[in-house]
Amino acid sequence: MIKIHYQELNIEKNLESIIKDRMAELTCKTNLSPQLMFRQSYTGIASKLFVGNWTKSGFWISKFRLQVIELRPDIIIRFIFMPGPSSTRLGIRYSLGVSSILQLVFLLSIASVFFVQISRPFIPYGLAALFVLYIYLARTELKKTEKIINEKLLGGI
Repeated sequence: MIKIHYQELNIEKNLESIIKDRMAELTCKTNLSPQLMFRQSYTGIASKLFVGNWTKSGFWISKFRLQVIELRPDIIIRFIFMPGPSSTRLGIRYSLGVSSILQLVFLLSIASVFFVQISRPFIPYGLAALFVLYIYLARTELKKTEKIINEKLLGGI
């Protein structure tokens, strides 16, 4: 995973449980079965908004529904609750997932075959253009993810 953004919030102690309840309500748990994770994140069959899991160090959300079918970059969000004396700090780390990097390599490989057919001098330019396009898509997906996290999980807090 490649870290792309970090956000830290101070929340009141009583609001931590509200956020955790919202996470449970909107998230399909991957520790139940790997097949459930595949069905949820790649086909979108399940009705939950996110796929995620609780760990000892916090909570992470892995994918939106239909992430691969729609060729969107995989943004992984990790929530870390750090209790303090009067409030809790909530760290939210956004990372680009490994499947996104593999997806980019796959697209670049296919594109390089196409550019070889056109002309060899265009290969670096074409690959650079696709790389920039993928960075743009990742940035767009990050903004969309942040907006949904703020609306659905943190809204009204």
